[in-house]
Amino acid sequence: MSETNGIPELEDVINRMATDLGNYSKSGNANPQYLEIQNKLIEELVHINNNYMGLQHYKLWSHIEDRMAEIETKDKSVNAHHIKIITGASDYPFSSFTFKISKQ
Repeated sequence: MSETNGIPELEDVINRMATDLGNYSKSGNANPQYLEIQNKLIEELVHINNNYMGLQHYKLWSHIEDRMAEIETKDKSVNAHHIKIITGASDYPFSSFTFKISKQ
């Protein structure tokens, strides 16, 4: 995959950190060393997020995992999931594959 995809949750954290740091810097008694350290940390997180070679369908996978966990919590007997994701105009032909994930 040649494009980068940020992580929405990380973007939210970065935005909150930047807002909080901006508010702190206006407080009148802000520590300059702390501001510098936090600014560097935010810059590093932005760099990581901007260069993250993420999943193309990150939000979809995140929702799938949340739904699987919800189902497994409600019904302890569920130990497999069948998911069909249609990526084109038609749902045929399609691939089928199985992964076994051991839970420890």
